[in-house]
Amino acid sequence: QEDSLLDLLKDPKRSDFTFAGLTIGDLVYDTLRIDPMVIEAVDFARAEEISNIFEFATFSDKLSNLSTLSFEGNINQIKGYVAERFVAQQLQSTGMEVEFPDSPNQEGFDLLVNGNPVQIKCVEDVSEVLEHLEKYPDIPVFVNNELADSLPNLDSEKIYVVPGLSNESIEEVTRTSIRAGNEMLDFEIPYIALAVAIGKNAFAILIAILNGRTDLKHGVINIAYDTTGGLIGGKIGSTGM
Repeated sequence: QEDSLLDLLKDPKRSDFTFAGLTIGDLVYDTLRIDPMVIEAVDFARAEEISNIFEFATFSDKLSNLSTLSFEGNINQIKGYVAERFVAQQLQSTGMEVEFPDSPNQEGFDLLVNGNPVQIKCVEDVSEVLEHLEKYPDIPVFVNNELADSLPNLDSEKIYVVPGLSNESIEEVTRTSIRAGNEMLDFEIPYIALAVAIGKNAFAILIAILNGRTDLKHGVINIAYDTTGGLIGGKIGSTGM
């Protein structure tokens, strides 16, 4: 392993490409873990514009810095909007016309399906479904499949179980996307770059000193210039400036 690391540091091209591969690979990995439905849900639910993955990363970073109670409350809220996107896609795939209300706080319904209002509930407890029907008895509810066993004696014309809609899965995809968005702004990357740069340059400068092409003083200055520039560049990239 030590020999492999030395070989890497001896070859500037290999070390640059290896580092680029590590950082870009990490970015791609995090990006692929973000479900587009979650970005759409957050953009719809929040006043600020969150229409692309970089704005979503900034949002996720802020969310991750909240207290546990506040963070969980936000996850629960976002999860509901993600469920709406999931149901909308399912209905559209069957040829139905689906529209979203103008406001995320629309009273009584979440979607218009073929012009008819419907409510989406992706929850653990059937009581939330019953509360909706008590308040809006004429607006049907589409629910997650975990509630199927709790609904046999309820009005089937007002409650529909959506195939594939799982409260557990929707929550997981929401959490995973938020976590991946936060990790896109990983501030450890510049320091990894610094370590690689120092290792590469220190080795190169040592060879130059031994060959008489520079002295220790100028060698240290060259290392400082190169690594500082790399660190600043990494910081700017990680903050989206």
